[in-house]
Amino acid sequence: MNVSEEMMDVLRQAAIRGNGEASNSADTVPLPYVNLALDLTPREWLVPGRIPMRNVSSMSGEGAIGKSLLLMQLSGAVALGKDWIGTLPEQGPVLYFNAEEDDDEVRRRMEDVARHLGATRQDMIDNGLLFLSFAGRDAILAQPDRSGILRPTPLFDRLRSEALQLRPKLIVFDTVADTFGGKENDRGQTRQFITMLRGLALSTAGRIKVQTEGPPSHPRTRLVEASTDPSTDLPPPSTEVCVPSPHTPHRPVERAWGGGSPARSNRPGKWKSDDLPYDGPSR
Repeated sequence: MNVSEEMMDVLRQAAIRGNGEASNSADTVPLPYVNLALDLTPREWLVPGRIPMRNVSSMSGEGAIGKSLLLMQLSGAVALGKDWIGTLPEQGPVLYFNAEEDDDEVRRRMEDVARHLGATRQDMIDNGLLFLSFAGRDAILAQPDRSGILRPTPLFDRLRSEALQLRPKLIVFDTVADTFGGKENDRGQTRQFITMLRGLALSTAGRIKVQTEGPPSHPRTRLVEASTDPSTDLPPPSTEVCVPSPHTPHRPVERAWGGGSPARSNRPGKWKSDDLPYDGPSR
């Protein structure tokens, strides 16, 4: 056996030992059985009847109609405990992961949002609103390995560590296109990404909100199908806030989705274009 063959044999033996250790480790982890005998607890809502806690939801719509602004309004309303499109969210800290706008634009928009809510930017800061700016930076939170399995990036690990300390009520990812390194048409990868975000929501007892581009029926929006909101009355796999056309009388429209097909309810929201505090370009 030459040196090269000896080296290959050492590597093979190491791989076998590593696989055995991983298998043994997995075998020792107990299966997650549900204790059905425990007392029931009421479902917790970030926005009553619309956005439940400990879950992942998406906001989608055509480009440049105000999705980011609506999420900024939600973030300010959660931090301040103020009204958001006719509902009163649960108050608490917010972590907003922004990958689109530069710092100056974020400040300008949040100044308008604060004025709309009868407050100041400092009021929102004092109540726990934090913005991360990744405009022009690498914002990928997960990407597939060589076998196609989606893996969290070091950035996601850093974000998770911060979130566990901050314990925000709401975490916003704006947008999915900037943070998801997989293929949006790959159901397995999109499901893995949403599961990863769901684990973050469960760990922080908070709420994850992601923004996707295009209407829910668009083939690129597999991430909408994979999100896991229950609806008000029934628990289908997702509830999605869709911002349709600027010409629609009422927007947004909240739609329950189950397995990628329209579910049983379409509830128009109360947010109209004349409610927007910002009249410039929007996304």
